[in-house]
Amino acid sequence: MYYAHRSSTEYREGVTEFVTFADNDRKSRMSMHMLCPCRDCKNEQMIEDKDEVHAHLIMNGFMKKYTCWTKHGEQEAPDVAAEEVLDQDVENTAAAREGMFVPSPLGGETIDLDTQCLSTMLHDIEDAEDNDIDYEKFSKLVEDCQMPLYDGCKSKHSKLSCVLELMKLKASNGWSDKSFTELLELLKDLLPEGNNLPQTTYEAKQVLCPLGLEVRRIHACPNDCILYYKEYADLDVCPICGASRYKRAKSEGEGSKSKRGGPAKVVWYLPIAERMKRMFANKEQAKLVRWHAEERKVDTMLRHPADSVQWRTIDRIYQEFSNDPRNMRFAMCTDGINPFGDLSSRHSTWPVLLVNYNLPPWLCFKRKYIMLAMLIQGPRQPGNDIDVFLEPIIDDFERLWNEGTRTWDAYAQEYFNLHAMLFCTINDYPALGNLFGQTVKGTWACSECMEETRSKWRFLPRYHPYRNMRKNFNGHRDTAGTPTELTGTEVHNLVMGITNEFGKKRKVGKRKEKSTSKEKTKEHVEKQKTKEKSMWKKKSIFWRLPYWKDLEVRHCIDLMHVEKNVCESLMGLLLNPGTTKDGLNARRDLEDMGVRSELHPITTESGRVYLPPACYTLSKEEKIDLLTCLSGIKVPSGYSSRISRLVSLQDLKLIGMKSHDCHVLITQLLPVAIRNILPPKVRHTIQRLCSFFHAIGQKIIDPEGLDELQAELVRTLCHLEMYFPPTFFDIMEHLPVHLVRQTKCCGPAFMTQMYPCERYLGILKGYVRNRSHPEGSIIESYTTEEAIEFYVDYMSETSSIGLPRSHHEGRLDGVGTVGRKTIRLDRKVYDKAHFTVLQHMTEVVPLQNLSSETLQWLSQGPEWSATTWQGYDINGYTFHTVKQDSKCTVQNSGLRIEAASDGGRRDQYYGKVEKILELDYLKFKVPLFRCRWVDLRNVKVDNEGFTTVNLANNAYKDEPFVLAKQVVQVFYIVDPCNKKLHVVREGKRRIVGLDNIADEDDYNQHVHGIGQEIPLEEEEEEDEFQYARVDHEEGLFL
Repeated sequence: MYYAHRSSTEYREGVTEFVTFADNDRKSRMSMHMLCPCRDCKNEQMIEDKDEVHAHLIMNGFMKKYTCWTKHGEQEAPDVAAEEVLDQDVENTAAAREGMFVPSPLGGETIDLDTQCLSTMLHDIEDAEDNDIDYEKFSKLVEDCQMPLYDGCKSKHSKLSCVLELMKLKASNGWSDKSFTELLELLKDLLPEGNNLPQTTYEAKQVLCPLGLEVRRIHACPNDCILYYKEYADLDVCPICGASRYKRAKSEGEGSKSKRGGPAKVVWYLPIAERMKRMFANKEQAKLVRWHAEERKVDTMLRHPADSVQWRTIDRIYQEFSNDPRNMRFAMCTDGINPFGDLSSRHSTWPVLLVNYNLPPWLCFKRKYIMLAMLIQGPRQPGNDIDVFLEPIIDDFERLWNEGTRTWDAYAQEYFNLHAMLFCTINDYPALGNLFGQTVKGTWACSECMEETRSKWRFLPRYHPYRNMRKNFNGHRDTAGTPTELTGTEVHNLVMGITNEFGKKRKVGKRKEKSTSKEKTKEHVEKQKTKEKSMWKKKSIFWRLPYWKDLEVRHCIDLMHVEKNVCESLMGLLLNPGTTKDGLNARRDLEDMGVRSELHPITTESGRVYLPPACYTLSKEEKIDLLTCLSGIKVPSGYSSRISRLVSLQDLKLIGMKSHDCHVLITQLLPVAIRNILPPKVRHTIQRLCSFFHAIGQKIIDPEGLDELQAELVRTLCHLEMYFPPTFFDIMEHLPVHLVRQTKCCGPAFMTQMYPCERYLGILKGYVRNRSHPEGSIIESYTTEEAIEFYVDYMSETSSIGLPRSHHEGRLDGVGTVGRKTIRLDRKVYDKAHFTVLQHMTEVVPLQNLSSETLQWLSQGPEWSATTWQGYDINGYTFHTVKQDSKCTVQNSGLRIEAASDGGRRDQYYGKVEKILELDYLKFKVPLFRCRWVDLRNVKVDNEGFTTVNLANNAYKDEPFVLAKQVVQVFYIVDPCNKKLHVVREGKRRIVGLDNIADEDDYNQHVHGIGQEIPLEEEEEEDEFQYARVDHEEGLFL
């Protein structure tokens, strides 16, 4: 009755049955009145006439979730609340998983587990709207849930479940509508006649229609002046520039007037409040929202934005908001994409994404939990006018902060008032300027220093000796103090008086259109000069949010783009491929400044200009050494892309570097590759810079070490300024000085960088099927996937599109991958392997935790037949034997283990895997690695913090075996200083969130960087540093 249309016979008969039941209850209580449960009265209005109650229910329908008539004499079930969505106890759930049947919540006698899950989903999305169309859609969804795919099929294969499974395959594999329609046609022919499978993609999407959420198409001015929204909703012409709201389509025939076409520009807005409420409709998802308050590990370390100063500031100032852990905090990310993936096209579509910081760090940036809030149509980017398009989002965030929205929490089984806030924004630097409203070019380019954007020396202590070293810098002393960090209130006061003028084409009169620059008035010229001098382009729309001025960091600097730009500038300066920051103009700058005379350009007798080799200039032989080292590096599986493909030894340069390539290069590989080149002072300075980027990018950060890290960075940047030309230092080389403060305020940098957002933007580009309407294709695909994801949450055996299954999921205890072979062990190998298991088993599992049965099987020894592998996955690593590595482009055979030496000291032992052995103890299997160990005497740590080993000097041949569970993966790079040695670098793994692992401290997930003992010599004022290379004369002739 509750899902039937009010005009249907079924609904009318149900209402008559209810009124009769309620009237009998009233008579039994000898009462003159009965409560009316219609949507308007909601059991709050007493009515005498039962016919009036009957009429109310026919016209208005039943109130939401009144399925047990407790106010009219029906007894409530003892274990299930009247409003509760189907919540099976443990016994019923276990029975269902064993194939038994459980009661159906939608009527009928029995229903299996899959249909039960779908029925639960239907109850969760039930939305008692006041219009008949929604009831028609929802009743159709219920009908599809109960309808078998064909007569005689299993009850779990309903029309709805099959369509959802097929649509999931379409979305996850990127099938086109045409190919999916052809598949449906084939399946429909294969199934028995009279089946209920849709025949086209359109029909399949119609089945899912009730699961979809609202999408609003808002028209916009083609010149980005306004949205036709709120007070402009009924206009046909832009009141600012006079452009038409609609395109004009010419009619056929001469002299005929043009007809009105479609809108000139469209913005798709996906209301965020409804999508937040949808998350609380599922128990598991609603529980996840509380993670930051109930399950997060709380100590002195920074692991999550909830550990940051800014999070605690919000908790302190706005206690009413922070008292409920369900209130959400979001980060906003936006950037332009080319939906065609074609470099010849300049089309720029701008998605606006929201990231939920209430979730665990391993889920925040997953595809499933990134919310597409808006899509701004191209082909032109919005630029500074982006505030025009963000208005609907800011309106909703204002409403969610001030008023909230009534939301059903399926986990707590209650209604509550949901509030939400915008915690920060994440963008590349040009987009940051567009959102902030400040110029990010020229004199005032820094969003933190603002008007005090100047040298790095200002961040030094006031009496640091570097401040007086004129010759080493630009010829001047700098006595100014550290730039003052303006509070949000102070910045807000700076922009309060700014009047915004949006739009790319202003409305002008006829005379002004014909006027030339000579006819401009003096007042207009002065206005332009004032505008050029101002560092503010607008008053950002974000200041409308009441809490925005209380945030320490509002717009985060993206570490990913900073790393990429610094890496490209550094490699360009070292390799000098043609486009570099060291050229004739750079040397003339030094000449004008009167510093570093040995680097000034020299004009030869033939008239050519010669640029002497600077301290950072590499000879051809050094460039070959650097690139040869990089091209020879093989890294473990999943570590990074293949580095050798980036190297062009022919042209002596790096090509095609992506953002992650730059990250790996500057944090791990470059410090090794330059070990035998450059003067020591220059080399150590570059290595210290690399060490900073490695440290600031860690996933767990000790805040007590951040002040020291900041001081070291400032000194490092000052040393770079001593050695490198002034043209090397643009805004990207300045921004790192603010990353430490940002980490303190907003949490670890990996939570505020754009890697996951960039990947998601790539997914959106893949949604484009119709190239003539790219934005429409993206919205259609996104909303379809959104509906499918909601369904997947209810199906335990169905994987989510947005939560891809990790390669290592279910393999942490060990699984062989390649090269399986069964052998029979000889006595010597058998004894050594079994002894290793007995000796080390208690290190993995304490003796008291081993069951008596396990001990019994261990005492009996393994089978004489054992399995060998060439590849093995364990502990989140992929290991190969040396033989298998020789066939691959990756290096998975290196390992390290910590063990006690003869003197009782625990040392690090390094080696390579020669053989992978799996011993069979009948009830369980134990994987072992037979290794070739490096003699501990050939393991050295040099004064730059690098660990080097001699892989040719082996030892400990009597102890070749080690438990696979105990080792850590490493990889080796040929030492450029000594080809007989190898530099050790640690592998990495990402296993947090897999197999219920939630604490990162349980596993050493982090890549070890170079040591902090790299010498960084203090320059004295009287010290004359050699700015020109004297060991080679390979300068540049122009």
